[in-house]
Amino acid sequence: MIRPQLTAKADIRRLIRTRRRDIGALERQQASLQVAQQLETIFTTKFPSSKKHRLNVAAFIAQDGELDLTATIERLWNKGSKVYLPKLRPLPPNRLWFTHYTSQSPMEHNRYGIPEPATNQWIRPSRLDVVLMPLVAFDLTGRRLGMGGGFYDRTLAHLPRSAEIPLLIGVAFDQQQVTQVPVEKWDVPLNYVVTPSQIVTPSQITTPKQNLSLKNIQ
Repeated sequence: MIRPQLTAKADIRRLIRTRRRDIGALERQQASLQVAQQLETIFTTKFPSSKKHRLNVAAFIAQDGELDLTATIERLWNKGSKVYLPKLRPLPPNRLWFTHYTSQSPMEHNRYGIPEPATNQWIRPSRLDVVLMPLVAFDLTGRRLGMGGGFYDRTLAHLPRSAEIPLLIGVAFDQQQVTQVPVEKWDVPLNYVVTPSQIVTPSQITTPKQNLSLKNIQ
């Protein structure tokens, strides 16, 4: 029997991925710059001046219509921070490495066709200051709906208990907001969600009650 949560998530993914792919080129370009500025605001607020230009930040290469982080990545490089990209680990399976990424990094494609640095120069997730996370949909409680692989949730769940969890920031277009994302007990909530027009702040982030009706999709 298929659980209602799975059906709801699949329907949301189908709707929002279509909505995201329909966003035009000019809006995408503007959104990339606006999100870069929003993220700069968070970095300035959350990290002392002695640290904010020496951050270890995990980013991602946009796929399937995701918001492009090129402007953000270039700002980080220009200010002396290091950027890392997720890379699928062979063992243990379905978890991520975060590998160092520069403008000169040779790239290769993983089994999903997503580009990754062709290097094993990686950093432990606990040493990252920030993880910028792709998503399909989000809500104002800070819940994120991904593509369904669970790679980020699984990786973050295996951090040592004593480790400090990086700042987790979801990045999206405004069109990806829904009223409520169906949640599972293993889903890792975000600290912030950043879009071109808003920063969903920790004061808004709580644990939502389950409500799986598609009527909740805006």
